[in-house]
Amino acid sequence: MKPVKHIIIPVFLNNLGCPASGRCVFCDQAASGGTPCGPDSTESYLKGFISGLEKENISKNEYSFEIAFYGGTFTALPRGVQESFFEAGRSAVSSAGEGRRGIDGKFEGFRVSTRPDFIDIETLSFLKANAVKTIEIGVESFDDGVLQKAGRGYSAASAAYSCGLVKKSGFKFSLHLMCGLEGQSREVFLRDCASLAAAGPDYARIHPLCVMSGSRLGEIYKAGGFVPRPDSELIEETAYAMAFFELNGIKVIRAGILENDKFRKEVLAGPAFPNLREIAESLIHSTVFDFIRTKFERPSKILVETGGEKILNYLVGYKKENIKKNNDLLLEFKNKILYNNAKDAMPYILISAENNESAYVLTRPDVLKQYINKF
Repeated sequence: MKPVKHIIIPVFLNNLGCPASGRCVFCDQAASGGTPCGPDSTESYLKGFISGLEKENISKNEYSFEIAFYGGTFTALPRGVQESFFEAGRSAVSSAGEGRRGIDGKFEGFRVSTRPDFIDIETLSFLKANAVKTIEIGVESFDDGVLQKAGRGYSAASAAYSCGLVKKSGFKFSLHLMCGLEGQSREVFLRDCASLAAAGPDYARIHPLCVMSGSRLGEIYKAGGFVPRPDSELIEETAYAMAFFELNGIKVIRAGILENDKFRKEVLAGPAFPNLREIAESLIHSTVFDFIRTKFERPSKILVETGGEKILNYLVGYKKENIKKNNDLLLEFKNKILYNNAKDAMPYILISAENNESAYVLTRPDVLKQYINKF
């Protein structure tokens, strides 16, 4: 049976509800967020978006959607303002469903983004009463020193406590983690990854630091007061987090910031790549070549078969970097989506040699573990 396509409709709040003490040192929502909506403009925006969904999927029923309030600290808004956003969402769904069977049935509820210090039992009860299904929490780090330098205004202990409240209340939740913040060495970041996994979220977002022109950190950087770590290090850590979280049953729903033209123009430093996830996957799969070198004697011709086109692309590498770095190996690649019998699909990666040496099967967890073990 074909899986149901799930669509998230983003409504950007752009700093609405963020503490009055000031933005976080790295933040520039004007560049990294989408076009902001207020309570008054949300309903018309959503009506247009939902109408477009219907036209695109007019002959299909295999989709569902949720409305997500992103970019600000939703639960820090006055309760009446939160209610107005929810009402705008419900009204848009109801209006879009007039004369169109099934729209209401495709709407699965709301998703909100917030911070650990604006979560409590009363707030969670209010969210549940308003059909919020998923809560995204911008933790960024579980290290007190890093949080203080970033101007976050809460402790690692309070972040962990808030995560526990959300989980116990039955919500699905996503945690946002950054790498490359001031004081966040590789050692600290690896501890952050372990702390995030221990919190048990359903999803994670990984954001390597991009120094934005309109942020406080951007001003510090231009004055010579902050030296960012090399992009290569942050990409390695992004790849580590992707592998580590997947092995722990946490779905990584984004690597890097959702880009737009304005965002790219405002970046002073950092890996602002629209294809960051592809680059990280290529890095993870580069370990397969290390495996080949340990298992086969050269100049044996090595046949590498994959279970899908995407896997083959990861192996070849972003801009064919993995092939270029291993051009001394005699390799032949095949993408084989074949079935040995009705039950067994083609392995993730199958490696063999033409001189009848042993063949090796690598599963995706095998590849992820190989990359993790490099750290």
